[in-house]
Amino acid sequence: VTLEARVLAWDAAYGLATLGVPGGTLTAPGDFGPVGALCRLRIAASDVSLLRETPQGSSVLNFPPARIVSAERQGAAMLTVVLALGEAGQGARILARITRLSWERMGLAPGQAVLAQIKGVALVSAQVSPGGDGAETALRCDATQPRGCAPTGR
Repeated sequence: VTLEARVLAWDAAYGLATLGVPGGTLTAPGDFGPVGALCRLRIAASDVSLLRETPQGSSVLNFPPARIVSAERQGAAMLTVVLALGEAGQGARILARITRLSWERMGLAPGQAVLAQIKGVALVSAQVSPGGDGAETALRCDATQPRGCAPTGR
């Protein structure tokens, strides 16, 4: 899933950006541009897990509230779950890929409130080229490199 986001804050001491998305905020490593900049976040379903309550002592920084919209079986073992971010599910939709066993053990169902534990995000940001010709250059930011963005050649 690709979400539109706005850079809300930059923590230079830790190299972390706070990004606003419809229905919540996310913290991610890497340079997403100056405060106020718009960017796109890619969140893979495999990078999202579901929680019923906020964990203690986790290294994961993102636990935005969400509502389960639907779940679709993917083979014998897996489900793809559609989530709407925000307490009331009014925000952006993302996907989570979980096992049927986890779904059943947690007693999950459409309409339920959960926390979307987002393990990692990758960013693609469109910025106007320095030549002022209005052309856009896609940047892929590597979350493992401090402030490390490189053109993708798009």
